Amino acid sequence: HGWLQSPTPNYHEELYLELLKEHTELQHAFQRSQLDHRLMERLDHELVLASAQNKELKKALKQAVAVGKAAKVNSKMSAQVQECQAREAALQTENLELREQNELLEFRILELENISARGSLLDTCDACTDTDGIMDSNESSLHPIRDYMSDADLGVYDLVM
Repeated sequence: HGWLQSPTPNYHEELYLELLKEHTELQHAFQRSQLDHRLMERLDHELVLASAQNKELKKALKQAVAVGKAAKVNSKMSAQVQECQAREAALQTENLELREQNELLEFRILELENISARGSLLDTCDACTDTDGIMDSNESSLHPIRDYMSDADLGVYDLVM
């Protein structure tokens, strides 16, 4: 009956607390990705507005040139077009960065879900116990889940922890 014994008296409680911690981290990562998603939607809307304004200013600039307006008007409108183009470029850059950050957060959520799923299998894993059901001192770990993670998983796990 040695294989039915837990490695430590508090094994299930420790495993439950670790899984609860990972669940909480998953919830926080999900909330951050939701905030990033809303921010990206707002930036998309601002980008559409800036693009529309840019088109209007370009059209107005062409009309002003065609009519032969004064150089001062052309200069002012040209500066406005340049400002709009700069704003549009900045919004596009920010939008791209937020999309990449959102993808990274979604990847982290998936990784944490995988880690959590692996963690729930630890209580049935024969590798966690020796023949008499007691864990050797060199096998113990503050983070038993880390022992089953690849280098890529560890990188994401350490970033989230």
